[in-house]
Amino acid sequence: MKKIFIYIVLFSLIISGCKKAVEPESGKQQKTVILNGQVLELTTNAPIPNAVVRVLGITPALIAYTDSVGKYQFNFEVDVETELQIVAFKEGYDPDTSKVLAVPGRTIDVPTLMLKRVTSEVPTSGEAASIVLVSQTSKSIGVKGSGSVETAQLVFEVQDSSGKPVELAHSVEVNFRIGSGPGGGEFVYPPKARTDGKGRVSVNVVSGTKAGVVQIVAESGKPP
Repeated sequence: MKKIFIYIVLFSLIISGCKKAVEPESGKQQKTVILNGQVLELTTNAPIPNAVVRVLGITPALIAYTDSVGKYQFNFEVDVETELQIVAFKEGYDPDTSKVLAVPGRTIDVPTLMLKRVTSEVPTSGEAASIVLVSQTSKSIGVKGSGSVETAQLVFEVQDSSGKPVELAHSVEVNFRIGSGPGGGEFVYPPKARTDGKGRVSVNVVSGTKAGVVQIVAESGKPP
């Protein structure tokens, strides 16, 4: 396997000062998951109101509409860690999706969903040549048990040699791993994923029990 690109992210895991003053009174509170997110227009970054947002991966599927500034929120319960797919769409736009790991008792910031207006132009791309970090839900997350958000998502875009996102015809699998860290049980999920039609792929970073800096490595390759 010949490596074609490697991207390294230094991500700080810090203890937040906002600890919960009162422990949850019931198991129901510990099962609650809150998803916060926003839907924007890809080229202008303008908020898109009244976009439809769906959560897939649980039964029944959840649905919500964005408000005047493109924001939405879901509040639901899960018994175990569950991988969910968040889909946003609106007439006249190409849909966008993102994956998150729902962990009982946690609040999760979903990466911004970017919708592009539908045009007749059909872009073409070459083979994958580089990878860039396009968004992250937070620059730091709290150590497990600190009361702060303990999960963040990083979104990468794989591009060809001219900087265009790779299409499905040139889709590649990206592997994720911890390069180095404080050794408190922090991990990334999923360990690998394939780029979508926009050349994007995401990974969740989940904190452990120790504070410090964790190095996230995203890499991919192709046969020589």
